[in-house]
Parts: sequence; C-alpha cells; structure tokens
Amino acid sequence: TFRFVIGIKDDKNDRVIKTPLVSIVEPITVRRPFVSAKVLINEGKEDDDAVSEAVTPIRTTIEWTNNLPQKVLDASIEVKLEGGTLNKNSVAVTNAFYRSSDNTILWEKGSSPELAELSPGERGAVSFSFATLPYSSSLAEQNIIISVTVRANKLTEESREALLSTASRSVRIGTALDLLPRLLFSVGPFQNEGPLPPKAEEKTTYTVS
Repeated sequence: TFRFVIGIKDDKNDRVIKTPLVSIVEPITVRRPFVSAKVLINEGKEDDDAVSEAVTPIRTTIEWTNNLPQKVLDASIEVKLEGGTLNKNSVAVTNAFYRSSDNTILWEKGSSPELAELSPGERGAVSFSFATLPYSSSLAEQNIIISVTVRANKLTEESREALLSTASRSVRIGTALDLLPRLLFSVGPFQNEGPLPPKAEEKTTYTVS
C-alpha cells in the first residue's frame, strides 16, 4: 500500500508535512507471472552471483512453474544468449532448436511434448550449456546475458488469451591470472652482483619479475 500526502511543509523540517491538504492511499497488488521462470547457473541458486572462467562450460537450467489455477496450452521457452565472448559452436541443447544466427534456443511442444499442456501448479525444467571464447582484453563486454521469454495460451470462455513472462540473468566471466616470470640482471629495481655469464664457484644474483 502506498500513501501520498500533499500539504504545507514544516518550517523546521523540509521532510515533514505540517498541515496535510490531500491524502491518498492506493493499494498495490503484486502478482506472480503466469508461468514463472528461474535461471540457475551451474546448479547454483537463483540469487547466487553467477561467475565462471573463460572457456569453461557453463550449465544453465531454466526451472518453470505454472502459477495459474488452470491449465495453459502450447507453452514455449525461448532463450537468447548475448555477449561478444560467447562461443557459438559450444552451445549444446536437448529437445530444443538452436538458431546460431541470433544465438537463440527454443523449446516448444514439437520438440518437448510436455509443453503442450501445463496443469495448474505443474513444474518442469529445461537445460543447456555453453562456453566462452578465451579471454581477450580487446572485448569491451566480457559478460554473458541470458534472456528468457515464456509464452503460452490460456483458455477463456470466449477465446484463447496469449500469455507472456520474462526473466534474465548475467554471467560474469572471470579471468585467470597468468604470470610470466623473467630473470633480470642488468635491469630491474635491484642491483645485481656477480659475473655474467655465471662462473663456477662464484655467486651471481638475479632479479625475478
């Protein structure tokens, strides 16, 4: 419930209304989507911070639930993958169609018969996996965005009503720390000593960077 108050402010506190002139109370109803979709990354929870290393396969599960008290028909689940670091050839799906031209995965009743009719409260899941290209500093955006769209039809007394709900998730691609050690003698922050090239029985010091 939201309450809106219009009036004359208090002289000592700008955040306080001294004399209310108009007061309106407006109830707000929050409804769940007709078919909710949760995006789970690598078997984690929905609210986990999704992080993965470059090139490592990322397993994604879309868990859906029919929240309506009636059945819905002809459901479809569409997933769009966005991000310049996506390896298009790594996408693997089951009982779905993958369109590499726009990185879209589609589950519908033709490939997944269980989507033809969803009973009230029915739950299910679909899954896929993908990987990224090796890390490149030239790519401005290293994250992968997973956008989910669920469509279905609800039967009414007069016709069918088209229903739609959406969800999205971002996967942050971490970078592995690569160290390239170097042995330095004449350059570096320290003064090195000894013969170069080294001689037997004599000490030569180096700087490792």
